[in-house]
Amino acid sequence: MALPVCSFLLFLLLQNTNPLNILEQAALFSLALTLPEAGMETFWESYQLESPPETVSSDANPPSSDTSITWTSSSSVQASLAVSSSLSSVSSPSSAAAMLTPIPDTISSRSIAPENRGVILSQTFTAIDSPIYIQYGQGKIKNSTNLTNAQAEEILDIPFSMTVEDLSEPLVLIYHTHATEAYEPLDAEVYDKTYNWRSTDNENNMVAVGAVVAQRLEEAGIGVIHITQQHDYPSYNGAYDNSAETVRQALEQYPSIQVILDIHRDAIQQDADTIIKAVAEIDGKKAAQLMLVAPCDDDGSLGVPGWQSNLRFSAALQDTLETMYPGLCRPVFFCYRKYNMDLCPNGALIEVGSHGNTLEEAKYTAELLANALTVLLKGQ
Repeated sequence: MALPVCSFLLFLLLQNTNPLNILEQAALFSLALTLPEAGMETFWESYQLESPPETVSSDANPPSSDTSITWTSSSSVQASLAVSSSLSSVSSPSSAAAMLTPIPDTISSRSIAPENRGVILSQTFTAIDSPIYIQYGQGKIKNSTNLTNAQAEEILDIPFSMTVEDLSEPLVLIYHTHATEAYEPLDAEVYDKTYNWRSTDNENNMVAVGAVVAQRLEEAGIGVIHITQQHDYPSYNGAYDNSAETVRQALEQYPSIQVILDIHRDAIQQDADTIIKAVAEIDGKKAAQLMLVAPCDDDGSLGVPGWQSNLRFSAALQDTLETMYPGLCRPVFFCYRKYNMDLCPNGALIEVGSHGNTLEEAKYTAELLANALTVLLKGQ
């Protein structure tokens, strides 16, 4: 999802469309490379450029075919795929190993050098009064496609539904294409600009968030598989290729799975020194706002034949979430993105908060997400 820096700088020089000097842009671009898909999109949008299509690097390392997934109905269900030892760390700048920094044991605004301090702004995102948004129940959908709202609404007029014979069988698959994404270590108004919000410690990254969802679903009697594999480590490039292979193996091993959730965190950058915490107050407690991503493949070019079902699922889940917890969700992002959603008609990519949020806020949102998903699935 990134262009080589040298090509990017040449592109800027040729375009001559930038309000910042080239060195400042290079610094911003370097930061964008360490962030998830939405962070990159934000960067491109800030220059009013079209986000480049997702590509898979030639150094992608898919898991070996001899991996296996195990499932048990007791305690919190997790599955970890053993990756072949042939995988080795990539020494290029795209290697995730080069981007990881340890989470400090203690941190405060006073411990951050003045030159490294950035600003964290808290914001509760809501849909503005614009024809780009579609109302669906208590939620809203941001229509970033070529479809008219009327055409999208025709799809949504058919309600989400699926047949569930046994809720206790593996029904939901949770995985993380970008497992090493992490959060701010402290709820504060400043951050350390040398920190990159990545961690290989599964107690402090997206795996920890997915574990909360999995545990809550299981406690509600819903069968769940939680894949803890770090598909973006040691190489960030090719992560979607790696996770797609994992999902295919899980679906083959557990054909009862009908819902797949790829849980990420977003990255919202206002400028080089300011990041945004996407936050909502639910029952007097801070929660990280979440956003569901739904694909559009109206011309068939993405290869997502069940995209209408994906849209209905995301819209129904958001409606349930907003009915139970008003303000928790940002509008569904309905767009031309694939993100492995071709593998399941009831799949969604979920952004839980941003890099300005804390892990505690994200875990609280994970509890609320599991509650709403339980209501939705038990209603089928």
